[in-house]
Amino acid sequence: MHSSALLIPLLLLQAGWLLAPGLLVALLLVQREKIKGYLAVPLAGLFGCVAGYGALWAYFAGHWLGNAYVVAFALLSLGSAGLLAVRRELRSALLHVDVAGPLLLLGLLALFYCSITFSCTIPATAGQINDFCHLYGITGDNYLPQIFADRIHHGDPRALTWDWQGSDRPPLQSGVQLLQAPLTEWPRWRTDSYEVLTVLLQALWLPALWALCRALRMPPRAIAPVAALCVCTGFLLFNSVFTWPKLLPAALVVLACVVLFFEPRGRWTWIIGGLAAGAALTAHGGVVFTLVPIGVALLLPRYRPSWAALGLTLLAALAMFAPWQAYQRLYDPPGDRLLKMHLAGIDDMTDHRPLGTALSQRYAGTTFGDIVHNKLLNLTTLFGSPNAGYRLLGLDPAGILRYQEFRVLVVAFLLLHLGWLALATRTNRHRLAASVDAGRLRLVFAIAGASLLVWVLLMFGPATTLLHQGSYATMLLLFAALGALLSTLPRWLIRTAVAVQALYWVVVWVALVWHPNHLHPGYVTLTVLSGAALAATLALLPRLAHPSPDLGRSTSPSRPALSAYFRARQRS
Repeated sequence: MHSSALLIPLLLLQAGWLLAPGLLVALLLVQREKIKGYLAVPLAGLFGCVAGYGALWAYFAGHWLGNAYVVAFALLSLGSAGLLAVRRELRSALLHVDVAGPLLLLGLLALFYCSITFSCTIPATAGQINDFCHLYGITGDNYLPQIFADRIHHGDPRALTWDWQGSDRPPLQSGVQLLQAPLTEWPRWRTDSYEVLTVLLQALWLPALWALCRALRMPPRAIAPVAALCVCTGFLLFNSVFTWPKLLPAALVVLACVVLFFEPRGRWTWIIGGLAAGAALTAHGGVVFTLVPIGVALLLPRYRPSWAALGLTLLAALAMFAPWQAYQRLYDPPGDRLLKMHLAGIDDMTDHRPLGTALSQRYAGTTFGDIVHNKLLNLTTLFGSPNAGYRLLGLDPAGILRYQEFRVLVVAFLLLHLGWLALATRTNRHRLAASVDAGRLRLVFAIAGASLLVWVLLMFGPATTLLHQGSYATMLLLFAALGALLSTLPRWLIRTAVAVQALYWVVVWVALVWHPNHLHPGYVTLTVLSGAALAATLALLPRLAHPSPDLGRSTSPSRPALSAYFRARQRS
């Protein structure tokens, strides 16, 4: 573990390396009014993920080709950063609240969460990534993508990891690691750079949340306290630092949802939506539970585009997903162990039956009564875990709270549940209708609800609908939807909720996880400073955003487009 003074430069380097080219492309699309400004940062993340996927296949084809690809992308990132710095119109667009806000919050959140993680270790010095307190004693799922990337980098991708094939786990995070191979494959920086990069990837949930809230017509002043409440949840903290790639695909699915349903429809809309959905499937297959109702909704008369547009979306998704399917089926078969585990209740690496055969035989060998019983237990598990005595990150009583937040749907949202009060009276419902786009909000709730139903029915069970086995995209949709409801409540109540939840979170998820292990003062100091900077940014963003026009194609005639914004800036 390196000095805390190096964490900020490392984060800036890796964030720029990953995001600069995509941010340049996104701002050019915004300038041409193809997308809105609040999509710029999520789109930059998508571009980086697609580039990482390309790095995976380049290294698979040959080590020399992979190295050349990485050098080319590094130069592209450097050139893109230079253009963003020297072009006046790009700088102006970059400083708009819908771009600078999510980008700054992404960086500060990654810094804050990394600092919390690096502040505490179980042994005095961390020898490997799971020696950190927030990662200790769980599983190795958070570094399985790192191991697979190593296998690809060294030319032996078929090698087993424990009893898992490389083809059993989707590869997107491994590809992004390979995109920065000079850092992530260098022994001296291997641990730190992998954790920083993958926390940055998971933290893309915050720009995605911002984009969805803006698509629901929420102003920045309403998003800030919602974002603060989300930051101070154990579910999002733990899944951001224990970097099995589950929040990353959630952010990609939310991006797909926003562009497919809430943006002016055009060729770029369908391409971005398809790429985001396909990339999400190559990051973690659990998001299929959310993608199914999204696909169904696109076929409804109210939302259905032309068949040509749907075909374009499908082609973009297949461009991402089909190569990995071919790898699983042809190069390292069968690659369907996770599907059999969740959908058929079979976890046996020696079971080589096709998925369809395994499913039909498993259900044929189970009585109808047992099937119904399993599904009912799947449903009730959403409201409470039968393993109430289990603990997470320590054996203290707070470990039970942490376990429930991490695994039980209803518990994970904490005080965001106050948002339901917005539906309690007619006056509150009128205030809600005046504050957000009620039609869009209903669609978000409908997709999330349908996703939960699909999850309950498809999981074999019993009681297998614990959050870590589902779609985090559904969770992110619900975080945004509950936040939209909450934003219409009285300000004193929202501020009280933020203060109470932040205090609870600091005690249960930070202080009691740190104590009584080895603390590293430099990182502890950086945790306090980065947390204060994040809180200050959330507090100040609404003030900075108040006079700002929308960036990109306006959603109403009264909102100026980017060209008018540039002209106003130049005149001033």
